[in-house]
Amino acid sequence: MLMERKTENLNGTRSRRERPATVSGAMTGMIPLVPLWLGTALVMCNVFPSIQVPWWGIALFGLILSAGLFALRGSPIQRWVMLGGLVLTAVFCLLFWQAVYGGLQTLVNDITVKRTALTGRIYLEYAGAGNVLTALIPLLIFLALLFTATAMRGSLIPLLPAAIALLAGTALGIVSVGLGWALFALGMMLTVGSGEIRMVKVTVGRAAVLLVCALVALAAGLVLQNTDLTNAKEGFARRLHEIRYDAKTNSMPEGQLADLGPWKKSDAQALSVTMTDPQKLYLRGHIYEVYTGSAWEPAENAELAESEALFYWLHENRFYGQSQIARAMELDADNEKLRVTVENLSACRENAYLPYAFADSHLLDPGQIGDIQADSAITSFDVYSGSIPKWYETQYRLTSANDPETRQYLALEQSYRQYVTDRDLQMTQESWNTLYRQLGETGGTHALYEIQIQIRDYLEEHLHYDESVYTLSGNGDFLHYVLESSDGGGYSVHYATAAALMLRYYGVPSRYVEGYYLTPEQAEQMQAGQPVTLTEENAHAWAEYYLNGVGFVPFEVTPGYIDPEDLNLETGAFGSAEDLFAYQSNSMTYAQTEQPDLEEPEVGQREKLGLSPLTLLLVIPLALLALLAFIVLRRLRLRRSLRAIDEADDRNAVAMRYGYAMALKARTGDVNLPEDAAAAHINELALFSQHEITQSQRKQMDIYAGSVLDACKRRWKWRQKLKLRWIEGIY
Repeated sequence: MLMERKTENLNGTRSRRERPATVSGAMTGMIPLVPLWLGTALVMCNVFPSIQVPWWGIALFGLILSAGLFALRGSPIQRWVMLGGLVLTAVFCLLFWQAVYGGLQTLVNDITVKRTALTGRIYLEYAGAGNVLTALIPLLIFLALLFTATAMRGSLIPLLPAAIALLAGTALGIVSVGLGWALFALGMMLTVGSGEIRMVKVTVGRAAVLLVCALVALAAGLVLQNTDLTNAKEGFARRLHEIRYDAKTNSMPEGQLADLGPWKKSDAQALSVTMTDPQKLYLRGHIYEVYTGSAWEPAENAELAESEALFYWLHENRFYGQSQIARAMELDADNEKLRVTVENLSACRENAYLPYAFADSHLLDPGQIGDIQADSAITSFDVYSGSIPKWYETQYRLTSANDPETRQYLALEQSYRQYVTDRDLQMTQESWNTLYRQLGETGGTHALYEIQIQIRDYLEEHLHYDESVYTLSGNGDFLHYVLESSDGGGYSVHYATAAALMLRYYGVPSRYVEGYYLTPEQAEQMQAGQPVTLTEENAHAWAEYYLNGVGFVPFEVTPGYIDPEDLNLETGAFGSAEDLFAYQSNSMTYAQTEQPDLEEPEVGQREKLGLSPLTLLLVIPLALLALLAFIVLRRLRLRRSLRAIDEADDRNAVAMRYGYAMALKARTGDVNLPEDAAAAHINELALFSQHEITQSQRKQMDIYAGSVLDACKRRWKWRQKLKLRWIEGIY
């Protein structure tokens, strides 16, 4: 008999099911359930803010349910537990279906809010939401059945529904990868090899592998929980955008201003435009609202989500920012339409290219929050004839009309104008300080006509048009570099950025736009109904400002692009609508100020003075990897900067090489060379004279910069050399 039992055990023919359950066996089998329930509770509380139960309460409730199910292990009714639990859960839902359905609606509303913040789209919420507990209880019972079956059998199959839901939520951006996610993954790993039916033969080696994987998952969750991955996400998003939408011929920077190079325009065909009545057109492709100092970016979807109700109301009443000018012109029966077709040949395919008086609002997406996107499938549409002078006339007529339709439009416009004012006056602190130094105090109210004159006069005096300029602003403020740290050269990107920020400084809501410009001269040569091809030479950047009552209109300041008909638009020419043309200056109200988030400890709260040994074990290797990546990026940036100098023309190369030498001197102190005066003279010639800069002068400046570097290295101590070479990456 003893030999028979030993043989049965060795062959695995005698299962644990035949032995009565013990307390120690149940506790051992429940080990994987601890991280499973902890992770599930943390994820649920993060995804569903309407759940008022604390995460530890959910985890404790789930563990108690699982312990009760484990107590039935080895009993005659064990095989019926799963089926019976599912049947009882279904009966509960049927008996209290209205309460359960209401609770599910509340949970769905939580997901809807997150989806709105992620996508920037309008999602209608359920109005009859109920108490979440009525939906949470059967959900937790269902999960307890799945988790317990997984732990008992050592199989991941019962866990698949929960795992698939977690992965789907992560892919959609609803679930963030953090501690809860890592704990759930840890529980799945611990499940393998446990239970009655072993999926793998557990050896010391395999157990070690499982333990390492579990620790890696937990470490990743702890590290990622409080890690800001914004830069990595933005870099990945830009790369994905280039792959999906861009062609190699695109010449505009798409809002990226850091270390902006020359304008690489070409004769590559970008758009094909057909009009029934040819006229000049600004075709807006990318509209940017947020200025970061090193880039123009669209507003984040999480910020747009705050205006979901506003845009739902506006779109319900046929009010769209993309077609606002046309909506205003519809109130005047004298306006005429023309048909326009825009075919994309090689331009960025993310958005449609729509003119300002776009009139087919039914083609726009009513579920989109904001007014800077349009479906790229929109290629043929109606446009109202006319440009800025016509839109100014429309503004005046709106003030003199008093019919119900106009009053309804103005009510919608007033709400939209407040949204625009709150969003499109933002500036960085550095850009505001720069304009304060350049333009001085601008307190009080200013007429729009006066603001435009002051901006154009300033740019005409302080900037000169140069398509070959290198703007090596790095991560610093682009406007500060252009106006105060360079020779003032630039092309449409520079002029448009400066104009948009100056408008904001004077209190005029404005945005930065990239697209294509069909000039009046090209329009005159067009035949009605015949296509004209716009190339990358038509690629252009410009500013646009909000004309009260009418919408965003272009503000052209780039030399060679200014149309005389857009000048001299004084208020008096369009009646007495002075109040619509008046703007309050931006006295730092909308300047972005970064302040540390200080949190004072509560009374009796113990302050954390150090890191635990486990945290140090996880953080130190990651910190070393981050330091290595930082050093590599610094070296790569230095190489790019030096390569840019080598590739620049003689004039720009001399100025940039001298600036590099001065940067070296600034980190050393009093370093004087016999060649200082000669180098300074060559730099002045490159920056301010019209004389040709020769190869000999360029070589002389290269030799001077090398001498400065050698002199600095002789004076630097080894600590300085270490810091400047590997941390700052200056040489």
